[in-house]
Amino acid sequence: MTKTMSGAQVTPANVGIAGPESDVLSLIITRPEDTTDCPFWIGLYKKGDAGAREVFALERIEDVFKLLMEQGLDEKQALMLSDSSGEVTRQFYLVPETLCLSDRQEAQALILKTVEALKPTRIGVYFGIDMEDPEFSRVLLEEILIGLARTGIRELFLFTGNLGVNAVLNAALRVKHGLAGNKELQVFH
Repeated sequence: MTKTMSGAQVTPANVGIAGPESDVLSLIITRPEDTTDCPFWIGLYKKGDAGAREVFALERIEDVFKLLMEQGLDEKQALMLSDSSGEVTRQFYLVPETLCLSDRQEAQALILKTVEALKPTRIGVYFGIDMEDPEFSRVLLEEILIGLARTGIRELFLFTGNLGVNAVLNAALRVKHGLAGNKELQVFH
């Protein structure tokens, strides 16, 4: 995988190499083929009938998020799923879409509290767009990204999914503006 930023070549070996004292965050716009670079994902799910085993039976992140938004999970609250049976541990922190719709601040607080407790340095995020209210989806994504950017994360992966590269890039630029000098943000795409 090679990403470009202003014409410079960036490889996984030199992305997010900031030291612990650094205030640099690499925001990486991720296409389906690049999602394996991140072992920890945050996303939403609709109420449905799928279980955790069905989530981990899927290899590709895009298939996982498709299942979460189309088939849904047989759950009612935020949950952490972890699978260490393979070479790499895969983790998902999943929040019910209904919570985001009813109380966006509570959903954001749950996500940030979990991230602060676990202290991962690499996180992937995907919130599929709600076609009935795309503005709500955009605002939710940007608020959560700004909150995550203020934690100790060094690399933040944004899966394009059905949002598309342009929408995610625009969100990344608004997040950069929202941080207003609190942290240096490098956007890779």
